[in-house]
Amino acid sequence: MDTPRIQEISSVEQLRALKRRLGITSIVARVPHLRFAVAGLSEASNREASERMSGYQRECGCFAGSLLMGLSLLAFIVAFVVSGRSPLGSGLRGVVSFVALLVGSTLAGKMLGLLWARVRMVRLVRTMAARADREVLDVPA
Repeated sequence: MDTPRIQEISSVEQLRALKRRLGITSIVARVPHLRFAVAGLSEASNREASERMSGYQRECGCFAGSLLMGLSLLAFIVAFVVSGRSPLGSGLRGVVSFVALLVGSTLAGKMLGLLWARVRMVRLVRTMAARADREVLDVPA
């Protein structure tokens, strides 16, 4: 498997360009693997942002998928208990409904988890750009 190419963001101008590029289209477009090394920002700030971005890039949506599946399973069981029916006595239609509910809720949760990771990526870049604008004095060459 190829290792992903890491794009280093080393200047405020690169950070601003990345911020402009990461608009609403970044929700579906591929975001490159980023490492922050913005001159003028502390090493700790760059390292923390790089680690957070790396974590967001590794997100797979599994936690959100399993959470939504678990909640759906719980709701399904509660619905059967409240209705007084047996989950096993509902026949093939009940089994198919149950499986469809679990698969659908898992996929929906996974997609929501991926979307949330992408939103956090965009917010991180915007936060870094705002921090750079506050802390780095841009002197024209």
